[in-house]
Amino acid sequence: MNVERLIEIGPSPTLAGMAQRTLKTKYEGYDQALGMQRQVLAYSKEGKEIYYNVDPPPPIEEIAPPPAEPTPAPAAAAAAAPATAASGPAAQIADEPVKAVEIVHTVVAQKLKKTLEEISPGKAIKDLVGGKSTMQVRASVIRPFLMW
Repeated sequence: MNVERLIEIGPSPTLAGMAQRTLKTKYEGYDQALGMQRQVLAYSKEGKEIYYNVDPPPPIEEIAPPPAEPTPAPAAAAAAAPATAASGPAAQIADEPVKAVEIVHTVVAQKLKKTLEEISPGKAIKDLVGGKSTMQVRASVIRPFLMW
């Protein structure tokens, strides 16, 4: 099923509920593997979301820091030292494209349910699975790349 947004138009969300249950039982694993997010909406319930008329978020008000109270000079000097160390410009990080090796490393770690540190990029999948069927693991790891 290649539907990302299903909308039921009717007085009650009967078919939307049935579609939601079907998607959950049959397509949940498939959708997770592809990173697909499906929406099942009913006109009677989610009219605003269907027409993209969602309420805007409330404005964020900045809270002003309270005025400093006069304190003895030695205590003020001690309090000022940590504040100057923490209030510096953030370090700049270079913007680099993601390498294919990093993507594959991440997908393999996710499919094997291990952290990135537990997966060595130099090892073969056969060495990493430790007893699972190689075909089973290969299918779950390679399938997302074939769907692009």
